Amino acid sequence: MLLAGYWPCNFYPQNKVTLQTDNTSQYLLFTPPSIASLKPPLPLDLKNDFTVSLRLKALRNVTNNLDRIFSVQDHSYEIFSISQWKKGVVVRIYSTENIKKETGYSHAFISDTPVFVKVQVTGKYIRLFINDSLVRTHAIPDSYNLHPVNGLITLGNSADGTHPWKGEIHAISIENGNPTSTIYSFPQDQSFTSSHLSLKIPDYYFPTIPKILTPPWRDFQKSKGYLLDLILNITGFIPLGLLLGTLFSRTGKKLKKALFYSFLVSFSISISIELLQVLLPTRTSQLSDLILNVTGGICGTLILYKIIAPRLQSGRG
Repeated sequence: MLLAGYWPCNFYPQNKVTLQTDNTSQYLLFTPPSIASLKPPLPLDLKNDFTVSLRLKALRNVTNNLDRIFSVQDHSYEIFSISQWKKGVVVRIYSTENIKKETGYSHAFISDTPVFVKVQVTGKYIRLFINDSLVRTHAIPDSYNLHPVNGLITLGNSADGTHPWKGEIHAISIENGNPTSTIYSFPQDQSFTSSHLSLKIPDYYFPTIPKILTPPWRDFQKSKGYLLDLILNITGFIPLGLLLGTLFSRTGKKLKKALFYSFLVSFSISISIELLQVLLPTRTSQLSDLILNVTGGICGTLILYKIIAPRLQSGRG
């Protein structure tokens, strides 16, 4: 269980963000595990009009996650993101009350050439442009309160490292206000070295804001992989529950006391795994894992007391 919880045991994985050069310009290549961060010289103010423009190329068809291309964090919460889902682009924005607004376009990455994606947010609308064509307009209610932001922007992943994207970013432009003023652009003069030093690409991969015991409603995914992970987290602790149940039954403990001790042991092991996973950049610490692990341990003890032990006793009789 411990090996499964910590695998792969790599405390210093290489950050696979590389600078590539083609015939005309330079671009950033993201291959998971990868992450880059950006802190513009001026804050990205979501309360006023702003525009994010990206020239990018997706290198895989995303089917079981919402891979983050561009993500904005306010302290520990994501408040704006541009993501890939299958061959499409998804734009999300959150209010100060954590109410989500979402729009997208499902045919953004249907060619092998870089795509120009522009997201324009005003006080009333979210507008999505693909290759300079307006493809979506999503209304924002007057009561929707947006965040002022003075934090890091994450590229190629979410800040907690749970949504890695595989692709190429050829250009970035961030504009604030109306009329707009450019607060960040990459590359400048077609040269990576002359772009603003606020773009950080660490040598080793580590999430910008690692999460501890992420709540289930934040890590939930509608995918087979997520469902399989839930099943494994329960079944992986059932043998522990069976072992504990065997030990407790042989020492004459009643079912209630056995379940209580099984809960304590399962909880102690699982919480140790989840807390230590914070030190492993490629692993995530999730509250759902803790809950399911404990459930598996208790189920194992119940199975021993209610099914296996009675049958063994009747067989002896």
